[in-house]
Amino acid sequence: MAGQSPLLKLQRQIAEVNKLADHLGNSERPGVIVDQRKVLSEVLALLGAAVHEMERIEARVTAQDERIAALETARKAESNLAWEDPFYWILEGEKKAGPYCRDCYAKKQQLVGLSEEQADGQRACPSCMAVYKKPRERFDSLSIDPHFNV
Repeated sequence: MAGQSPLLKLQRQIAEVNKLADHLGNSERPGVIVDQRKVLSEVLALLGAAVHEMERIEARVTAQDERIAALETARKAESNLAWEDPFYWILEGEKKAGPYCRDCYAKKQQLVGLSEEQADGQRACPSCMAVYKKPRERFDSLSIDPHFNV
């Protein structure tokens, strides 16, 4: 069967060895059968240990694959990282993701998303607990009414 995992194949082979051991148990030569059962049980124990080791290795490979994917995502995010006082943002084409905590990025190189903006304009970092206030609006383009008396 194509596409079977090595673990599944090994488990099926173990089942076949068990069937063979049962068949040998019904044979007419009990002394030989005891020796063969002993060898088969040792083989089964070794196969069981091999299956356990394969499962452990498979789990480590899966964990490493997940770590690699996370690092690739972080690398991609950093290449699109932008600073807009007082936050970091990730620019994805026309979209802007974030904001992210500047302290966590500066100290730990981690992009930690800030909380939703509160009514008072503040955001908090769930990791380092830093609190950021909404930046004040700039009034550079404010026009003043010339008829206004000061």
